[in-house]
Amino acid sequence: MAIKAAAEANHGHALPAYLDWLVPRIGKLETEQLPAMLKMFERAATKRLGPLDGPAQRVIARLALVAIAGELASRAGVVPWRTETAWNALLENAGLWHNAAGEKRANGLDGMMDRLTALVRTPDRFTSLPEGTEAEGEFAGWIDADHIYLDCEVFAEIAGNRSLQEAARDLLHRLPGRYVPDRPRTYRLRRDRFED
Repeated sequence: MAIKAAAEANHGHALPAYLDWLVPRIGKLETEQLPAMLKMFERAATKRLGPLDGPAQRVIARLALVAIAGELASRAGVVPWRTETAWNALLENAGLWHNAAGEKRANGLDGMMDRLTALVRTPDRFTSLPEGTEAEGEFAGWIDADHIYLDCEVFAEIAGNRSLQEAARDLLHRLPGRYVPDRPRTYRLRRDRFED
């Protein structure tokens, strides 16, 4: 109860003080400091995380705005944080988000498509066959004019951490196919959908 009462008693005190501090400085912040601070955060995030694609850049830009707001609140004296506390906290959050997004991609359909693409482009693991011919040698799969063929072990490799049933459902939805009747341990995927 005491915490709730204290929160209700002090609700809104920081924001008016922050705005009182911020409003007289907004012109210089907008034209000079904010763009420089955004670039600094983006450089720091790129240094920590490596090159960022478009969606990641947008997330980093949003996190940068939160970090800057925290740093400005610290300068205004409305929060008891030391300089760079908000900055470092948001850089840490950027790393956590980036790792989670990378893991989600690796374990999702995009990750499976990435692994399938890499596999198909590896000549010693995959081969192209004219219609009606048989592969000679050990290959992970083969391609004819219309389809990509994978054996179950290779399909498990492409599935990664996902169950084979879940991976098959998602991948076969993206690249319609089915089991090959005369090769029961082989998956067949439509090549035209893969190359789109």
